[in-house]
Amino acid sequence: MAEVWETPSEPFVADLTVVDDDAFDKVSVNDFVSAAEGSDHSVVFVADAKTMSDPDHPILAIDTSEEPGATFRVVPSSMWAVQNNVALGNLFFSELAEQARQTSDNTIR
Repeated sequence: MAEVWETPSEPFVADLTVVDDDAFDKVSVNDFVSAAEGSDHSVVFVADAKTMSDPDHPILAIDTSEEPGATFRVVPSSMWAVQNNVALGNLFFSELAEQARQTSDNTIR
């Protein structure tokens, strides 16, 4: 996964803090929302069991500000678009979630 972030195919990259820690294994969405309280992170991206088992590796995106706990999935190559647009205020998390809901697997590509 880190390779996608280091060599993006687009001119934009996601501003991410990567945490690789087994302590977060099986942590709930609400726990991630609570952990993000007080930070400037409006979206938390989680590589969970589905991410690891699905051939497209769809990462779980969790809203921590607009509708805390709302989720959708995003393929790694599109993470930059989600992070950049939410951080810059170009799109709300809810607008991206609606786009994801229009797909058969609730995933932004």
